[in-house]
Amino acid sequence: MKKNFLIEDNYAFILEGVHIDLHNNFDFISLIYSIEKNLITLNWKKAVGDWVKHDEFKNIRLIFKEILSFNLLDNNSANQNSDTVSSVGYLHPDDIEFMGGCLDEQESDETYHMIFIFEGGMKLKIFAEEVFLEEYV
Repeated sequence: MKKNFLIEDNYAFILEGVHIDLHNNFDFISLIYSIEKNLITLNWKKAVGDWVKHDEFKNIRLIFKEILSFNLLDNNSANQNSDTVSSVGYLHPDDIEFMGGCLDEQESDETYHMIFIFEGGMKLKIFAEEVFLEEYV
């Protein structure tokens, strides 16, 4: 996948030199899948709390274009913290059915699939031609 960001320590993004703490400072709010456009958008809003850094972006989204593979496993994401990413990283393309754990940036390349594991049990694995991280209002 071609992308404009890095994943750091399996819980944060680096975009234009800015550290975005996905685990502690952002709440997942939606997944939008457009079959017509072959596009998936994942949206997060900044969390509320004393611990939240004020120098990070307010709302962020990942836009996956030209989806080649999409897997969703939901183990009762209605649990507490279902909007909190536990870890984010990569999985080898041969691990089609595997949805546990992840590799970091240094252990992957453009052929690897991205995986998101949430505290509530939901897991998303996506592979696309390209993915872009951006701030939105």
